[in-house]
Amino acid sequence: MLKLVSLFIGFLLLSSVTSAQQSAEATTIHHTIKSKIFDKERKIDVYLPEQYMSDSTSKMIVAYVFDGQFTPYFDMVNSINDYYSLTGETIPMIIVGVHTEVRWFEFTPENMKNDTLYEPTNRLMRHLEQEVFPFVEKNYRTEKFRLGIGHSLGGTFVLYSLFKENPLFHGVIAASPNMVMNGDEDLVKLGKNFLKKHPENNSFIYVESGTEGNMEQGFTQSIQHFDSIVKNRKFTNFDWSYKKIEKANHMTTFVPCLSNGLVAFNTKWNISEKERMNVKLADSISIQQQLTDCFQHHENFTKSSFKLTVKNVQKFNNYYEEIGDFETSSKVLKLALQLCDQDSTLSDKTATKDNLKNQLLWYQFMELTTKAKKESDLKNYNGAKKLYDQAFKLGILRGTHIQRMQSLEAFAMANDKEGAFEQLRLLAEYFILRGSRSFVNNPNLVSLHQDKRWKKYIKQIDNNRPN
Repeated sequence: MLKLVSLFIGFLLLSSVTSAQQSAEATTIHHTIKSKIFDKERKIDVYLPEQYMSDSTSKMIVAYVFDGQFTPYFDMVNSINDYYSLTGETIPMIIVGVHTEVRWFEFTPENMKNDTLYEPTNRLMRHLEQEVFPFVEKNYRTEKFRLGIGHSLGGTFVLYSLFKENPLFHGVIAASPNMVMNGDEDLVKLGKNFLKKHPENNSFIYVESGTEGNMEQGFTQSIQHFDSIVKNRKFTNFDWSYKKIEKANHMTTFVPCLSNGLVAFNTKWNISEKERMNVKLADSISIQQQLTDCFQHHENFTKSSFKLTVKNVQKFNNYYEEIGDFETSSKVLKLALQLCDQDSTLSDKTATKDNLKNQLLWYQFMELTTKAKKESDLKNYNGAKKLYDQAFKLGILRGTHIQRMQSLEAFAMANDKEGAFEQLRLLAEYFILRGSRSFVNNPNLVSLHQDKRWKKYIKQIDNNRPN
């Protein structure tokens, strides 16, 4: 049975993804930029996901993929991120494929002690900063956050560009990067010095490397050295993750690294479990401060505005609603209600307040009925009946059929036949159910069978059943 349910859920998921894909078409646009820095034309490809195309107001972060001239590689990045974003594992992104002509010279800072020897790398950085980024941000709806993605020397470049005084990226995913230059761990030293100067840096770095082949083993050794440096320092905000992939060689590390890196980035991008728990444990006085601190931390990383507005508080609350924590949901929405009068972003404050009050009423109902169901499962039927009574006195009817069906057992077992038949009447007269089998076969409702109202309402429920 569990397998059937899982297959059904999977079918619904794929159906929803297919439907979403049909609502708008993703597209790739090819651009040629006349570069003054390289004194020639340079190419980039810009991939716009369907979420971007279907919403003319949406802004998205940009992920810059190096070696974008390799079409299968660029298309794979787009496809993997599309799959994850459409299934809720990551956020959708604009993907920019940066074409590279001579990757060894452009990606590899040959000698950190002599700027002239790695001028091509610095030239690529200036090209990105002064020509590519402004072009993309002028022509597309972008967030401020930039993610760099690279494999091999492309990974070397994105790490190098992040460890500079003015980093190009706010986060990077690097598969099998080479951190050794001219026989020395120059990139390891650069990263160490950067973190020493900027201990509060909150960049995101995700790295994976393999174990197969002499070259990959050499790369892995230097990455592990940097990994130990970071772990020994125990930075508060710097988000460094490294994973060694057993039996992977230099070419097979990229796909798992990209996949895992995107999921890890999404976790970092979203508000953490610890922050949500701090809000859950906060009292009514400190909850506003907890949310303010949480939003500020989130804003510092995402580089996007995340102020204490009614809309953002409601969005934050979605997590508690999804996990059925209606007690915390009520607490958070009460704060949203308090913020209404001072929130200048609201177009209709009266309507917003009314919606919040209705939502709070629903949360109160769900909190009571959830507790009642737990008491009923523990066979404390009298306690469950009292909680159901309180919930139903709130006057909510629409969308309450599940709770009313669950309450029948508590009322019947607590010898409150009138309460039970009132719920059965409402179910028969106001809801369309899938028949009466669950009522008829429930042994805890046997005490209701002899009452003439039982057959009447059971027949009515069966007659209402959809064909």
